[in-house]
Amino acid sequence: MREEWGVPGMAVSVVHDGKVVLSKGYGYRDLEKKEPVTSETLFAIASNTKSFTALALGMLCDEEKLDLDEPIRTWMPDFQLHDSDATLQTTARDLLCHRIGFPRHDLYWYGKSRS
Repeated sequence: MREEWGVPGMAVSVVHDGKVVLSKGYGYRDLEKKEPVTSETLFAIASNTKSFTALALGMLCDEEKLDLDEPIRTWMPDFQLHDSDATLQTTARDLLCHRIGFPRHDLYWYGKSRS
C-alpha cells in the first residue's frame, strides 16, 4: 500500500498484550539523500495527537480516574491561565473542545530540529 499510495516512508509498530512485537521502518525519510525510515524516525502527525489525547482521556473516564467536567486543576494543580477565573473553571472538556481561547500554534514546530 505504501508504494501504491506513493508514500516515501513510514514506520510501523505492533503492540500485543502490552508488548512491542514489531517496530520497523520502511522506505525513506529523505528521498534525495536516501536516508531510510527506522523505528526511531520522528514524523509530524499534526492533529492526530488530538485524537490520541481524547482517547486517553476517555479511557481515564471509563476507569473513573478522570471527570471531563471537573476543573482541570483537580488533576493538574499547576495549570494556570492569565485569567484567574478561567484558571479555576477550565475543565478537560473545555481543553478538548478548544473553547477557552488559546491561540493557534500549529506551525510553531515547523522547520525546527528535534535532535
